[in-house]
Amino acid sequence: MEVTVQDKENFAKQLEVVIPREEVGKRLQEAYDKIKKDAFVPGFRKGKVPLTILKFHFGKAIEAEVKEKMLEEFYQQAIEKEKLQVVGSPKFEEIDFREGEPFKFKVAVEVIPPAEIGDYKGIEVEVEKVEVTEEDVDAVVEMKKEELAQFQSTDRPATKGDVILVDVTIEKDGKVLQTAKELKIKLGDKILPAEVEKAIAGMKKGEEKKITVKEEDLDYVVKLNDVQEKRLITLDESALKSLGGFKTVEELKDKIRKELEELARRREEDLLENKILEKVIENSKIEVPPTLLKNITEYYKMGTSNIDDAKAKEIATQEIKKMLVIQEIARKEGVQVTDEELEQKRKQIMEEGTPGEKRKWLPEEKKEDLREHLLREKVIEFLKKNAKKKTKKKLILTPEEAKELSGKKGGKKEAWKEEKGIIIPKE
Repeated sequence: MEVTVQDKENFAKQLEVVIPREEVGKRLQEAYDKIKKDAFVPGFRKGKVPLTILKFHFGKAIEAEVKEKMLEEFYQQAIEKEKLQVVGSPKFEEIDFREGEPFKFKVAVEVIPPAEIGDYKGIEVEVEKVEVTEEDVDAVVEMKKEELAQFQSTDRPATKGDVILVDVTIEKDGKVLQTAKELKIKLGDKILPAEVEKAIAGMKKGEEKKITVKEEDLDYVVKLNDVQEKRLITLDESALKSLGGFKTVEELKDKIRKELEELARRREEDLLENKILEKVIENSKIEVPPTLLKNITEYYKMGTSNIDDAKAKEIATQEIKKMLVIQEIARKEGVQVTDEELEQKRKQIMEEGTPGEKRKWLPEEKKEDLREHLLREKVIEFLKKNAKKKTKKKLILTPEEAKELSGKKGGKKEAWKEEKGIIIPKE
């Protein structure tokens, strides 16, 4: 196989591939031999149909099938031979497939150029040492109490944080547009317009009020059916037992403290990794192909709620640069993941992995993704070992940060999961 590569504008390349006619003839003969066994042609016994007759009846279909298979196979061989990282789908041009002649085709591709890496050894970074305080532990205990809190009816006026039960009728010029009965909302969650929620605050059960929302030019008629206030649990013997069989509050706190400390250590490692990679990216020249950027941007937009195009593009750009930096350092340093290491990791996941990890990594088609994941870990470990680290002690675990230490804002439901009654970090 002969491959010629021409550089086109920006990230585009054109490959011209030529496969010898002997290979074409061999593939066609194999296809005819295979069909000959079962081909039915009137006047001939099965398996005894002459080649000329097979070609007359099945030639066009056989040639089309062989052409498609060879096109896919030799395209893959060509990009592997030239060590090209292709983005998106190839565009085949000038396909010339004829029996007795070399198979020729051209294909236009968009490629990822290798990163021009600057200094990556001896990177100086300041490492923030996270310390878990008693306030952090108390914050998580309060989160657990919040999760188990109950709402009970009260006769006092409604206030922010209460759960209310309301009938809401939306009117315009006296005409009813929409009605909702027994609507259950938490006052302050901005389910209703701000003017409406502000007017509800201070109302008592059984009261009715009409509120005009000027911005919408609509009237909201609200009838307050019930006001429910939050009642936090007391960590008595019964509550501690329901949280996982703990005998004392201190036993519960010890478990939470260990989980927070483990999470803090992982957070430190993540911060160190990001700081090193950001420094390497600053020292390097990295070009990001538009098709790849578009695809990854769409991925982040689909996977993350409340993220605009600009932010998704910013995140995608940085993640692509990190990937290219890691790939190039692996190439320069000869970092590889052997088949033995890959199979050993798959075996470990099979024996010790969570159901989610097994679904993610064990399918056969995910093997190379797992290899890339392990390669990234190796390169990150190499960079950490070769970095110049300066430790800076920082008590960043305020009660709020303890709740958001996983890196996700929004509080307990996003940052934590419950397992056997104990709040622990999400995977």
